[in-house]
Amino acid sequence: MFQSSFRPEGAAFPPMIGPVARFYEDVLSRAPGTRTRSADVHAAYCAWSEQAREPVISPRVLAICMRAIGHERVHSNGRWFQDLAFADCIDGRADLSNISRVRREGEAGMAVRQHIQRVDSALELLLQVRRDLERIDTAATLAN
Repeated sequence: MFQSSFRPEGAAFPPMIGPVARFYEDVLSRAPGTRTRSADVHAAYCAWSEQAREPVISPRVLAICMRAIGHERVHSNGRWFQDLAFADCIDGRADLSNISRVRREGEAGMAVRQHIQRVDSALELLLQVRRDLERIDTAATLAN
């Protein structure tokens, strides 16, 4: 469970802390003396949020939430989170192949859903046109 003791006394959590805390529990772990690229953490969050049906947040908002949890983002030949590692690392590096696959599947699923919505809208429009033509035909028949 997420430990709120990481939060400085009296500091308010940002609004997105709930999903980030769940992501932290599912994917990350505290690892003193290590650092993890913030871009990798954000990519993992994007993949996780698609599966968890949570909104995607920007790297900046993620950094603010991670700071509230207790991990500062530092700049040293890139951006890194201090004392943080992926829960399942291979030789100290996160296996992001699954994250990339999940992201691609999520994007493909979104494209399919958008296409289905467009087809549904077109069908609704065609049905409305058909009803209008039937009303016109009925009115013309009654007029004769």
